[in-house]
Amino acid sequence: MIRRFNYIWIAYWGVYLLQPVSSIYNNIYYAFFIQVTFVILVSLSYFSSNYCINKKFSCPIPQVEISREKAIRIINIGLVTSFIGILFLIFDKIFIQGIDYFQGMAYAREQWRQLGEDRSGEASSIYTLIGYPLSSAYFISLMLLVSVKVRIKDHRRFFLIVLGVLFLMANSILIGGRSAILLALTFLSFPYFSRQSGRRLFFKYIYERSVIFIIFLLFFYILYIFESRASAGNIDINSYSIDFLYYLGLKPYEWFKDLCKLDFIGSILGILNLALSYLTHSISTIAGVWEGSNTGIPVFNYALVLLNKVKIIDLVDIEWDLSGRFISLPGGIYFLWGFFGLTISSLVIGFIVSIISNIYRKNSQSISIFFLCSIFESILMGSPFGFMGDSIFFPFLIFGGFMSIMIGSLIK
Repeated sequence: MIRRFNYIWIAYWGVYLLQPVSSIYNNIYYAFFIQVTFVILVSLSYFSSNYCINKKFSCPIPQVEISREKAIRIINIGLVTSFIGILFLIFDKIFIQGIDYFQGMAYAREQWRQLGEDRSGEASSIYTLIGYPLSSAYFISLMLLVSVKVRIKDHRRFFLIVLGVLFLMANSILIGGRSAILLALTFLSFPYFSRQSGRRLFFKYIYERSVIFIIFLLFFYILYIFESRASAGNIDINSYSIDFLYYLGLKPYEWFKDLCKLDFIGSILGILNLALSYLTHSISTIAGVWEGSNTGIPVFNYALVLLNKVKIIDLVDIEWDLSGRFISLPGGIYFLWGFFGLTISSLVIGFIVSIISNIYRKNSQSISIFFLCSIFESILMGSPFGFMGDSIFFPFLIFGGFMSIMIGSLIK
């Protein structure tokens, strides 16, 4: 878990340095220092906690499989629950709110956002209150399907993975965004990579290659979102791929700007660079907060939105100067609580992850612990981009997952 956490951060910094862009803000080196401090402190806390618990840095995960019968039951419950939830959301967004998806994802998302503002953030109907918690139960199904700890025949595993991805796409299309895809990729890293040695997910290579092809399709969907938003603003994709960089707090090198003026090659290179910049711009956002008024709440804000929707609290002002940009988890913590808060939070995160990892090593057959590890790895793997808990689907992922586990335990 902690090893992949370090890998993702190294990859994040490497991609940022290799891109033909630089920050428009000063203090970029201080922003880098904030991120490096977070990674080092989390890692030190993890390993020191592990040492105190086990008298060594790591211990092997037992070769224990999850009960196939129980796993299949939870997979089916998660998929059926998601299907019902998505039907509720479709009914709410199309027949109650009247969102028009035929004019493109960007138009639909803007229409959905504007309708939400007109309602002052309140839920649109009972169908959305039911639909969101149910629609994300497919996450736990995918978690079990991409793990070698669950033995399933190739053709059945592949079919169910495709079904789960279709539900993922439905969630993404309904809000006209891509946050669900990023959440899924971070969430599924633990079940996929924490495999027993010598085991493959599929026995036949054709299924593995098909899954890789599906991942490429998800990437093209992300690129399509950029193209759709450019079209909605009547901007050609070449100009959009450059102009949007400045919104992200980045500026392209002059030679790259000239390259992007070329019709076909320029549009391809521009949109690919924009997609990478979208993932790596958070370091620039940290540098940018020193040039703003530093008001609002950049992370941990979605819980406040949900509590407001169900009338538990009045919504406080969560908008901040660079709203809409990624700030990364360490950047958001530093923004709210300063360097001392960042230090304490990093140490606490490393300690909690160490405890959960050790619990998993002793209970690797438990689906609940497996699910909990996937949740925390999602937070770790998503930390370069922000707090995964602020994804619209994160709380519903937790609700749908534990609900599926509970129902699966009750049904024999």
